[in-house]
Amino acid sequence: KADENKAGCYSWSDLDAIQETISEIKSKCRWCVVVAHAGEEFTPLPSPYTRERYHKYLEMGADAVVAHHPHVPMNYETVGDKIIFYSLGNFIFDTDYQRKQKYSEYGILLKLKFDNEKLSRDYLATKVNRQNQTVETK
Repeated sequence: KADENKAGCYSWSDLDAIQETISEIKSKCRWCVVVAHAGEEFTPLPSPYTRERYHKYLEMGADAVVAHHPHVPMNYETVGDKIIFYSLGNFIFDTDYQRKQKYSEYGILLKLKFDNEKLSRDYLATKVNRQNQTVETK
């Protein structure tokens, strides 16, 4: 766990600390992006409680939530002018265990663009070519 003297991360349920950090960032910066390592592995859609939690982060003041951990790409959702990416999938993380799971060879490279007024995004689909051990883009 992160603290003043040590790098780390928050538990995704440590809402008071997350709120405090988002508020501090927003007091100094125009944009706040929460990067979440959470969600159920190998599921194609976010669970209701995952979706609820990411919406909560937006309500706290985050402008975007970008999640990874499920190892498969999931949908994204816009909420007003804010956005949630529920899972970017895999990029080069490709183990024998994952190869047995559907869609684990796919990923998303995400590019967030910030200016004074708006947040925009661009993305590129990727696929691990397991035959020649390369990452291809679509």
